[in-house]
Amino acid sequence: MDFYSFLVRRKTNVKFPINDKKELELWYRKYKHEFGSIHQSVKFFKALSAQKKADLIKNLEVKNINPTIDNLSKYLYNLRSKFVHEAELVVNMSGRTTLSRCGKKVVICKLSLRKLMDFFEEGLITFFTSQKA
Repeated sequence: MDFYSFLVRRKTNVKFPINDKKELELWYRKYKHEFGSIHQSVKFFKALSAQKKADLIKNLEVKNINPTIDNLSKYLYNLRSKFVHEAELVVNMSGRTTLSRCGKKVVICKLSLRKLMDFFEEGLITFFTSQKA
């Protein structure tokens, strides 16, 4: 759903006119929370089987971050964004244990690209088999 559609739908209950930039920013944050890409990424990882979620938690540790699927999927989404938007090299997914930093956080990663592709394969199958025909 685009931002305009979000604003004008009855369920959102926006009172027009929107008074100022601050109020518009509040609506935009609500929109991003409900429909933003990171939200969809978290939803994607939450749909994985319990075994895949446990495997992800076992193989990816971000120090001082609670090891939940929500937090780790946000980390992976941000890692992907840095690669796509800033051309930041991602060396974590070597298949060996790597120690790196993400900002001020220490990351211990045992994931390989192959294992990450397995997560996405299961996620795609889950998504498409759950869609109504």
